[in-house]
Amino acid sequence: MKMINMNNDLKELKEKIFREIKRDEVVNFLKDVLSTPSVSGNELEVAKVFEEWLKKYNIKYDVVAARKESPNIIAYLEGEEKQPTLLFNGHMDTVPEGDLDKWSVDPYGAVIKDDRIYGRGATDMKSALVAMTVAAGLLNYFEVPLKGSLKISYVSDEEPGGEYGTLFLLKNGYLDATYGIVGEPSHLDIVIAHKGVVRFKLITKGVAKHAAYVEEAVNAVEKMAKLIVAISNMKFDVEEHPLLGHPTICAGSTIKGGTAINIVPDRCEATFDIRTIPGLSSDDVYRVLEETIRKEKEKDPEIDVTIEKILVGEASEVKRDSAIVRFAEESVIEILNRKPKIMGCLPACDARFLNHAGIPTICAFGPGGDDCNPHGYDEFVSISEVIDAIKVYVSVILKAVGVKM
Repeated sequence: MKMINMNNDLKELKEKIFREIKRDEVVNFLKDVLSTPSVSGNELEVAKVFEEWLKKYNIKYDVVAARKESPNIIAYLEGEEKQPTLLFNGHMDTVPEGDLDKWSVDPYGAVIKDDRIYGRGATDMKSALVAMTVAAGLLNYFEVPLKGSLKISYVSDEEPGGEYGTLFLLKNGYLDATYGIVGEPSHLDIVIAHKGVVRFKLITKGVAKHAAYVEEAVNAVEKMAKLIVAISNMKFDVEEHPLLGHPTICAGSTIKGGTAINIVPDRCEATFDIRTIPGLSSDDVYRVLEETIRKEKEKDPEIDVTIEKILVGEASEVKRDSAIVRFAEESVIEILNRKPKIMGCLPACDARFLNHAGIPTICAFGPGGDDCNPHGYDEFVSISEVIDAIKVYVSVILKAVGVKM
């Protein structure tokens, strides 16, 4: 441990901390987590890797799991006054690597080329968790006397929807905080809003007959076609969002129907993906959907349709003038000498759970970005940007929880 003279001002404190950042150590940490597969539902091994690094930095933590193979870790730096509490949140799970032949490198080889390190989860979003951990470790190393507290939640199950990760932790009281940051990739610009998602399946039923006797049949695919057109044209009573635009509808994203070319199909299934904005809830979407179907049935009484709900993720937003946005913005300006963009993003993330629980949370604030191929082939992150993130996170922590100078 290194004691620091707390008579120094905060700027000098940060400079001393930043000089202690070791690039080789950060790279080794990245290699450890990127070489450990953690596709959703199988996060146990990568959680063990994060545990080892938390032990290395002498950071206290608990492991909490809704299911054994998908644990969550909650790490703590507790200040003398305990409040306010800043929550860092990030997910350990990734999407599958896909077709290995389309990768130019081993997706679990943690290959380094120039300033880039490649691997599944590099930008989405193991690198942010590495940066958050190192930032906390540095504060612990220098025994910085925090006023409030820091929590870091390393969660599983984000990609499929968060039921066993952030949502589970919230429901069980593990994530109480004053404000939060989700470290989704944003090139350290500040994402304060994201769209929501409503996914459902429609199933239409008809009457099968030989294709020569269509007058005696009810074509389930034909009925579905009418519904797809009607749903594509649905309108919602909500104003355009300044960062996210309008809601969007992807109608008939998958369609399955019919058994043979000469049989009138008696069943058809189609899936739908609707992206919402703040001010338009999933309940609002289903009300409009049900009214749309009712009107189509009035036009065609032969329509026999059922709705199966698949997924709901509400749109999320933190106020532009909230304290946590100010801390992040000031930190980027001070550390990186640039003004960060204030943005919205289209995909949903775990910030929706935190904001709806009353914890003002930045939706994305981390290294990497859409140009780093998240969910794609040859996913990567800039090592230098991860180091920048460590510095920015240190600054945000000090601003958000305070220091006893």
